[in-house]
Amino acid sequence: MSTELHNNPITNTYPFVTDTLMFPMHLVYNDVLACYTLSYVIRTSDNMSDFNLKFYESFRIITIALRSNKCYPYVTRDKIWFLQVIAMFTLNFGIFILLLNSIIFYDVPAREFTTAIKNGIMAIVATTITFKYCILVRDKNSIIQFIERLNEDYEIAKHLSAEERDIVSKFSAKGVFVCKIWLIIAVITSILFPLKAFYLMGLSYSRGEFQLVPMYDLNYPKIINDYKTMPILYFILFSLTFYFDLFAMTMYMGFDPLVPVFMLHLCGQIHLLSRRIQKVFTGNNTNAVINENLKQINIKLSQIYICVVSRMRFIIL
Repeated sequence: MSTELHNNPITNTYPFVTDTLMFPMHLVYNDVLACYTLSYVIRTSDNMSDFNLKFYESFRIITIALRSNKCYPYVTRDKIWFLQVIAMFTLNFGIFILLLNSIIFYDVPAREFTTAIKNGIMAIVATTITFKYCILVRDKNSIIQFIERLNEDYEIAKHLSAEERDIVSKFSAKGVFVCKIWLIIAVITSILFPLKAFYLMGLSYSRGEFQLVPMYDLNYPKIINDYKTMPILYFILFSLTFYFDLFAMTMYMGFDPLVPVFMLHLCGQIHLLSRRIQKVFTGNNTNAVINENLKQINIKLSQIYICVVSRMRFIIL
């Protein structure tokens, strides 16, 4: 090629043409390929950076609710935690006893069955949130293991295809939606009681007959019942019932969406496996590749089974 170039009249007349044509083109190709590869890696890294799911970030409603009542599995369990838990359980048990007292000794004998039913429902709530709290404390390690498993799956998803990452994101979004539903239900249900009390007090004030209205229609033991309208005692009782109201709200916000979030994540993982099973026998895969793919699918299914059976005992609720 060099002989032809030197014998060419054009190259003899214009020597720079020879220099240009003699430039090693494979270096240009390598540089272009390197630039293209680098740009692809940058785009892929950007997509991976956009996919940054973590349990404590995606499901902040659960995290904040459980942290507020000290039953988040990562909370340090020291003496202060123990005293706080004892205080919360004492308050919860005290409200439960007051509800039973009102039902048995006042509401039913006075044939005020509507009030008895309302107080009975609140007594059931007090029992339920206590049971849920005990489960969260007892199964702390199982919940931590599942959260870690969920975070590991999110980390693995960063290296999956864009389509598979979308599937993981979609099921995570469904879990967030469940959390928002429970947030709305818990907040609306809990806020009705203080709003009712403030509304009735405002109504009585507008009529010139102001009277203090409690959050719950409770009849306390006689030693308290005779003085429950005193401002100081009323404020104490209102504060205790309001704290119980907030405690119940955070328990429903933190506990009830927990299992649906975990199950939706597992459904997403199973959906990924079903797609991979469909693709195992497509294309020109060798038997070795097919066997390896089936092996990886089986390992993942085993992990899902272990999560459900050994780490989610609280799912029975």
